[in-house]
Amino acid sequence: MKLASFDIEIATPIPENCKDWRTLGPLGISCAAIALSDTSDIKIWQNPTRLTQQEAKNLVHYMRDLENKGHTIITWNGCQFDFAILANESNLLKDCARLALNHVDLMMLVTFQK
Repeated sequence: MKLASFDIEIATPIPENCKDWRTLGPLGISCAAIALSDTSDIKIWQNPTRLTQQEAKNLVHYMRDLENKGHTIITWNGCQFDFAILANESNLLKDCARLALNHVDLMMLVTFQK
């Protein structure tokens, strides 16, 4: 099984007293990374301010290509966070929804076990 671990970091700081980060959007993406189980390379997207919409689209296209090549995408809380932010930033809502539906969210697995 070929795995692709995916994570993003947002560009906007979340205030300590914030109860719902979704009310602050758009949050932007400062960096994203994908590590593959079949290589030691880590693919990184970063921008000193925030990823542009085209950079976010490139990230989505890269993940779609990974899926097409047989990789399973893995996240921690990706359904709730990473793919929601990426969909907003890339404006590729359907593509991000499809990626989210086809990936493994380890936090969701833990939640379902509890």
